[in-house]
Amino acid sequence: NISFSYSSLAPDMLEVRGNGTFEATFSKNILYYLVFSPEVAKQVKTSVLLDYSIINNSTYSIQVTSIINIARGWTSYGPRDIPFTGGVPLGYKGLHMSSYGAGITNRIGFSQYYPNIIYEGSGSFDNWGFGGMMKSTDGGLSWTMIDLGLTYTQIQAIWVSPSDPNVTVVIADTWGFHGGIFKTVNGGLSWQETYSDGGVSLQYVPGGYLYAFAFHALLVSSNLGSTWKIISSPYNLIISGLVINGGKIIDIADDSNSGHLDILQSDDGGKTFNLMQRFPSSNFVDMAVDPSNSSIQWLIDFQNYDTNSLYKSTNGGISWKLVNLTSINMSFALTSVPQVITYDPLNSSIIYLGGDAWVCVSDDGGNTFHQMLNIVTAPNTIVVDPSNDSTIYVGGEQGLFVSH
Repeated sequence: NISFSYSSLAPDMLEVRGNGTFEATFSKNILYYLVFSPEVAKQVKTSVLLDYSIINNSTYSIQVTSIINIARGWTSYGPRDIPFTGGVPLGYKGLHMSSYGAGITNRIGFSQYYPNIIYEGSGSFDNWGFGGMMKSTDGGLSWTMIDLGLTYTQIQAIWVSPSDPNVTVVIADTWGFHGGIFKTVNGGLSWQETYSDGGVSLQYVPGGYLYAFAFHALLVSSNLGSTWKIISSPYNLIISGLVINGGKIIDIADDSNSGHLDILQSDDGGKTFNLMQRFPSSNFVDMAVDPSNSSIQWLIDFQNYDTNSLYKSTNGGISWKLVNLTSINMSFALTSVPQVITYDPLNSSIIYLGGDAWVCVSDDGGNTFHQMLNIVTAPNTIVVDPSNDSTIYVGGEQGLFVSH
């Protein structure tokens, strides 16, 4: 009978203490096992080294390794209790904002060196959210609206300067594929539009270049989003994109407006593109690339909740194969298919998938997945802290959640 207590020494460190007794006939020829029965859900498996044993009144430095299962806990960050300046947004519909959460979390952004400063981008003004940008300077405990200068309310992308979190760039739009790219240099006190088209994503690459996938053009900035250069613009509607190998290779998902989705790839930094594969036209697309092997790429071409549209390429996007969900231990998702995919930036063996009311993780490069806690409905974004991959953020229709 052995009991255990748990205490958190730091956000990424858990101390487990146990004491108790068991009886066995001692023999040097017998291998003894201590079996720990988990009191909580199986989520994280780690080895535990026992420092010593006490037999009768004597202490023995017998070190034994065993396995214990620890639950991954999730905390809701709201956002809630958000103070407004200038009155309640027109589309807020009169709900009591002191207790009502911000609803949809579309995107989040933070500097890995200033983790207490978090930017959160919501959806449009409706029952699901306040819309616009919110900011926390205390790790998500409290939030403030920072919309001054933003002329659109749906936030589709957030990039925060790693060295100065006051410098932040966002893509904002509204229904109908209008919008703009905005930049702040004062932590969101004011925003300036730097490009007059909305879009889907921002991606920074070493060397000081920030790429933007606008709706109708591929852009690059050498001054952190203050001005933009159009690399190419022969697109009907860009709905996803990836910058690979420092900008040498660029993938774009272009809705051709003729009933199909074109996957285009450039090997000259985005100047010219070749058609790699054509998929059915979709509601939205998410793409991911293995951070240690760019030949392995994933694509979600979401059609509806019960049509599997998870594809994988093992040759750098030249060809794609539909993933059999049952073969990767995800038969439960056949009626609620994946919608979001993200790699752990520090460990390419770890991949996160999100769908309606679930989040899954793979620790073997996507060969198998197991379900984590059901924490949000339809996650819109999964972000792994690039300096501490035990910290995971999930944003969805019920706000922002974090697990350490």
